[in-house]
Amino acid sequence: MSHLGTTKITVKNTSGGAVTVKGRKLQPNEEYCLRNKEAERWDNDLHFEGLVNSGTLTILFNKAEKFWKKSTAESTTTATSYQRKARLNMNITASGTYRMGWTGTISSSANNQEVACRVQLDDATPNLDVYQSKGKDLVSIGGFHYQILTSGTHTLDLDWKAEAGGTAKIEKARLEYWQESVEMEEI
Repeated sequence: MSHLGTTKITVKNTSGGAVTVKGRKLQPNEEYCLRNKEAERWDNDLHFEGLVNSGTLTILFNKAEKFWKKSTAESTTTATSYQRKARLNMNITASGTYRMGWTGTISSSANNQEVACRVQLDDATPNLDVYQSKGKDLVSIGGFHYQILTSGTHTLDLDWKAEAGGTAKIEKARLEYWQESVEMEEI
C-alpha cells in the first residue's frame, strides 16, 4: 500500500466499546484526527495496527482515498444464515477502477463442523469470493478484486455462518479499497 497522505486522516471508533489510538481512549462513535507527522507514518496497515490495541476503527477521511476497516476480535455464531462480521462503506467520489481486498481467519468449535465465509459487493450475488472450513484449525482467507465503480455509495461485506450446527468463528478481519491510477489489464 502506498503512502496514505500527509495532511489529515480522520478515524472513528465504530466498535461497541472504547478503543485506544496512540494512547488516547476513544469512546464509541468518537472521531480522532491524525495530522502531519502522525499521518506521514501511516505507510501501511502494519503501522495502523500498531496504533490500535483492540476494537474496530474506521477510516473516515484520508488524502489518498485509501480506506480500510478492521475487526480483529473473535466473533462467533451458531446461525446457518450469513452474519456480517465487517462492512466497509465506500463513498466513491469519482467513477473508475477500484481495488478491494480482504483477509481474516475462520474455524469451527468442533472438529466435524463446517464454516462458510463470503465477500459481497453491494449485497449482490455473485459473491466476490467464498471460503469453507471444516474443523478447529484456523483457515486463512484473503483475496482482492478489481471493479469499475460509479460515483456514490457502495459497500463491501465480510460475512460468515455455521453450515450445519456447531459454532462458527471468524477473527482478524480486514477490508480495504482504493482507486487504481492505471487501467487494469487482463492476461
